[in-house]
Amino acid sequence: MAATILIVDDEPEVSETLADIVSLDGHEVETAHSGHLALRALAHRSFDVILCDLFMPGMTGVELYLQVAERCPGLKRRIAFVTGGVARLDIASFLEKIPNPVLDKPV
Repeated sequence: MAATILIVDDEPEVSETLADIVSLDGHEVETAHSGHLALRALAHRSFDVILCDLFMPGMTGVELYLQVAERCPGLKRRIAFVTGGVARLDIASFLEKIPNPVLDKPV
């Protein structure tokens, strides 16, 4: 069953690579290169899954998660974080408190 997936990553080559991989299985993919652009995309359509980088300028993945939780509470459980590592204690603590999956780069 195909899903609609939003990939949020500030590095275009990373988001495009993830989009290429995910679309091989027939999923419909949209990319956003910032948390603000992701919120704009979410205002216009629904997604089954959001793959979100944790560390982005302007709005982190955690901040995006909190915005999604406030605006679309049912969608917050469908966010999976993609990261190259978690060195900050505040981020690690946040990830321990939520049930969402964390995927390590490279995926």
